[in-house]
Amino acid sequence: MLRTRNPCRSPPPAHLSDVREKIAQLHALERKLQDLIAECRGDDDPDCAILDELGSPGAARG
Repeated sequence: MLRTRNPCRSPPPAHLSDVREKIAQLHALERKLQDLIAECRGDDDPDCAILDELGSPGAARG
């Protein structure tokens, strides 16, 4: 059986673009989480930046 194309040679450009977009989203999430952790006081104060952000209307996006 003769095969003219090796499908394993490289990912399709659209797939690579999707992967790069996901990586960019993950980097943005990482930066946001780092900011929130920096705001955390680490005490028993009920005012928590991380919980406030998770409870905000835009937090469910992803």
